[in-house]
Amino acid sequence: YPQLTSAGRYRLQWKPYEGTVASNVLVIEISPRKQAIIQTDLGEMTLQLFYEDAPETVANFLELARSGFYNGLTFHRIEPGYFTQGGDPNGNGTGIRPDGRKLPAEFAERPQARGMVSMARLESEPDSASCQFFICNTRMPQWDGKYTIFGQLVGEASFETLDKLMGSPLDENGRPKRTIVMRSVRVVNVPEERPTGQTPAPEAKASP
Repeated sequence: YPQLTSAGRYRLQWKPYEGTVASNVLVIEISPRKQAIIQTDLGEMTLQLFYEDAPETVANFLELARSGFYNGLTFHRIEPGYFTQGGDPNGNGTGIRPDGRKLPAEFAERPQARGMVSMARLESEPDSASCQFFICNTRMPQWDGKYTIFGQLVGEASFETLDKLMGSPLDENGRPKRTIVMRSVRVVNVPEERPTGQTPAPEAKASP
């Protein structure tokens, strides 16, 4: 049912045998897809979510974002040219969700490339991701299939903000000298795509 890929409320009823019998009406409500807007001290980043690749990870991220968990947390680590990492309640790479929940790995075939957003985890434990995430700044083939990629940055402004993050002055431990805060992570509906460039059909004219 291709129509069910769009948000809305649908009523389905089966009428087999040329409509001589009918099933009960099934009502299905499909919510709009969501994306996240990460507001930082250096600008905004819009995050498109990969529902199909990593459903549990996406649900976890949306839950934490809606609860306000990420508001006020930092990007605590920057590896110049490679990636930036944030979302740790402890601010030093050791923290997890307050309830201690960890996620099963949802590895996919997407390449680790600039703008991809993945869950951080312990190297020895594939199922140890919780709340921290990192954003790639370049192609990292050695990480393909080893971290759950649950989204990607979209829009020119997002990459401008990423560039500012990656260019931040660092101390000897790779931590930003100036604290970079996530002021908020807002969950919003994905804008509907509208057809563009279509030529209007010519008006019908009556014959003389």
